[in-house]
Amino acid sequence: VLDRHAARMIDSIQIVMTTAGQQLGPDPSDTSRRSFLDAWLADVARSLPHLHSVALIDRRSGAILYDFVRSREAGAGPLAELAKAARADTTEGLRTGKAVLDEPSGRWLLPLSRIVPPRQGIDDTIIVANLSLAYLQQVYDSLSIGANGTVVLFRDDGTILARRPYDAAKVGQNIATGPLFRDHLPHRPTGTFQARSAIDGIDRIISYRRLETTALVAVVSQSQAEVL
Repeated sequence: VLDRHAARMIDSIQIVMTTAGQQLGPDPSDTSRRSFLDAWLADVARSLPHLHSVALIDRRSGAILYDFVRSREAGAGPLAELAKAARADTTEGLRTGKAVLDEPSGRWLLPLSRIVPPRQGIDDTIIVANLSLAYLQQVYDSLSIGANGTVVLFRDDGTILARRPYDAAKVGQNIATGPLFRDHLPHRPTGTFQARSAIDGIDRIISYRRLETTALVAVVSQSQAEVL
């Protein structure tokens, strides 16, 4: 269920990214198109609480050609950093970036980006959308999985993106040397095993699943002492 929830979030963001690129057309400075896209994204953001911001970036210069932030109080500080990271990546399809902290709001964001094919009138561009991990954290916090149960969303390089119970210090922590990423995920995209957590040292029964077409892994675990 949790992996499907995360997959639906990613799918909705991808639709926004595709539509935003198409709506701007060949000239991102077209004021009428920009106004239309502003209104459309504002409307979409009301039904997608996990959508934080969207930006169109010139792949050659790194210039931000267009940006939308659901609340200016949230800030758009990470966009320049994301532009630099996205330009350096030539990955085809959807790219999942590293979690970044939006300092004005104190919230963690997950950047998703992909290269937009060349369009008449402008060079190649990159579309970037930031997913609010705070929304996903709220979903995880609402789950009842025991006092020592955990829910974690990882990048497939072992980096923690969201976790229940929440600990801000653990966001961005990498446990690639743990048994999940060392012994299990390289061989099977889904599975269950028993191990001592590399995060807090508790013995748990751990179930995991790699989300198809993304660089994300959803993990649910329960304390062996509470289950057995």
